[in-house]
Amino acid sequence: MALGYRVKVSSKGQIVIPKKLRERLGLEAGSEVEFEVIGERRFLIRKVPPAAEERRGGSPRKREAA
Repeated sequence: MALGYRVKVSSKGQIVIPKKLRERLGLEAGSEVEFEVIGERRFLIRKVPPAAEERRGGSPRKREAA
C-alpha cells in the first residue's frame, strides 16, 4: 500500500516527516536517513541501518558532541 503525504519546505530548507511515516520507517530523533533522487520530480527516503551509522562514526550530531 502506497502512502502519500504533502509537506512544505521551510525557509531553512527543512521538511517535517509526518508522524505516521516516521513510525512506519522506525525513525526516531537522531535517526539517519538517505535521500536518493529518482528522475526529475521524485526521491526515495530510506533509514540508514544502525550498523551503517556506526561504521561512519554515528550521526553528525553525535560526532560533534564527542
